[in-house]
Amino acid sequence: MSKQGALRGLHVLVVEDHDDSRFIVEASLRYSGALVTAVRSASEALVLVRRVTPDIVLADIAMPFHDGIWLLDQVRAHQQATGRYFPVVALTASVSRTRASAFDEILLKPCPMDKLCEVILRLTGRGNRELT
Repeated sequence: MSKQGALRGLHVLVVEDHDDSRFIVEASLRYSGALVTAVRSASEALVLVRRVTPDIVLADIAMPFHDGIWLLDQVRAHQQATGRYFPVVALTASVSRTRASAFDEILLKPCPMDKLCEVILRLTGRGNRELT
């Protein structure tokens, strides 16, 4: 598990349709000090992104209805319209989906929380923090 407080103050939006996976990622990120909003669908995530700019989004790719690639397209359009950029990371069991490379990073599940924290810190520009 990631170190306590390593992500203090960062707002992370987690988009995961599987309850157990969402709970584990959310709990681990909270332990690391992140402010976490966790949702089950890409549609819910898009509503939140339009209201509040997170520091980073972690999204599953394979979700019912709208998938993570649809969400990425919508987020990028929103970012272009508003000028507010934040990284979007695919947290997925498979990278065989087309256009997955458009994400800022792709992490395979299960991803060790130390690695997830390192990626979050690097992509949010806080990569010089140590995992203490």
